[in-house]
Amino acid sequence: MTTGYLLHKYRREIIQAVTKAADMGRDFVLQQKESLDDLVAEAQEGNEAEAKAQGSVEAGAPAARPRARRAAASA
Repeated sequence: MTTGYLLHKYRREIIQAVTKAADMGRDFVLQQKESLDDLVAEAQEGNEAEAKAQGSVEAGAPAARPRARRAAASA
């Protein structure tokens, strides 16, 4: 009975506290989602830049061939 009285007496404060906690939780989740999206975008940009760099190296430069050693026949 006392619990019911206290809940009724402080119902506005309780509702405000619960609402504030829910808003803080929602804000936290949105911040984490934004941060994760930023990390994923950075990783994709890095992968694309790396792939582009490897593609330009392969297409632009001829493949390296091992050189044949000359016989040291200078005697």
